[in-house]
Amino acid sequence: MKAINILFILIILTACRKERETIIEGTLIGGCDTPLANVNALIITPNHKIFGPEVRIPFTTNQNGFFSVRYKGRERFNSFAVHAFIDLKDAYHVSGLEGDKKELGKVHITPFPTNVVINLDVQNAYTEQDTLVIRKYRSYTSSNPIVDEYFPGPFTSGFLDSALNFPFDNFPIGNNVLINFGGPYSKMTYQIRSLPDYSGIPKHQGFYCKPICSGEFSNVTLVID
Repeated sequence: MKAINILFILIILTACRKERETIIEGTLIGGCDTPLANVNALIITPNHKIFGPEVRIPFTTNQNGFFSVRYKGRERFNSFAVHAFIDLKDAYHVSGLEGDKKELGKVHITPFPTNVVINLDVQNAYTEQDTLVIRKYRSYTSSNPIVDEYFPGPFTSGFLDSALNFPFDNFPIGNNVLINFGGPYSKMTYQIRSLPDYSGIPKHQGFYCKPICSGEFSNVTLVID
């Protein structure tokens, strides 16, 4: 009898739970920081039993690349992905975004190149027995898209070098990345190799990527310690 009463209460509570309306807005952005007009896309939720069945919401951007999607349901709608049909990939993952109105801002859906200025923050200058190795990524149209460049010690703080057409294709982008860094975020790999064994531990330094067509350079500072 007790079990039946509990089941009855749960049924009543479920029936009384009101549907919530969720609004999702943003702008689809192409490779050159250009809004994508009249593009078909999809918002899709994870298919997890805890959060309910998968939800798919198709939409089309307007002439400015903007979209506004409304959804009514009892399911939690705090985690989802934006899927663009033009490249068949999830472009943007949202996780744990609370609130009934979710403003995504710019949603980058295609890879783009960036120009990067590389600076050093030298806390240990090292000696001529040491070499800084930086891994650069060239355009994928190059026959050799990945190349290591070498800079002999000792090192000083300030400008070191630049990387042109550094490709950004780190998809899908997470909403935590945009919140923490303001835009697409990439990493540069580097290490110090020292004689006599000439080995080193790779490090990774993140930086905010500015699309190349903006005319601005991205900046990354490598800490040498």
